[in-house]
Amino acid sequence: MPGLRTYRCYLLDEQLHIASAQVVVCSDDEAAKLRAREILADRPAFRGVELWEMDRRVHSDASSDGTPVPLDIVP
Repeated sequence: MPGLRTYRCYLLDEQLHIASAQVVVCSDDEAAKLRAREILADRPAFRGVELWEMDRRVHSDASSDGTPVPLDIVP
């Protein structure tokens, strides 16, 4: 499918460790970020999400109380 990109969406547990992963295919980074937030919202047991395209971290949100907090420490 031309124009689509493959991302990995990692769901984080209470210790902010990867607990689950899901592959998402989207047209661009913004669409992938939106999809990652939707996935996290649908799975309230998880505390955060990291979104990667190959070895590039696209987005990261995490918190201990379920309220998303950006973790964009690494560009």
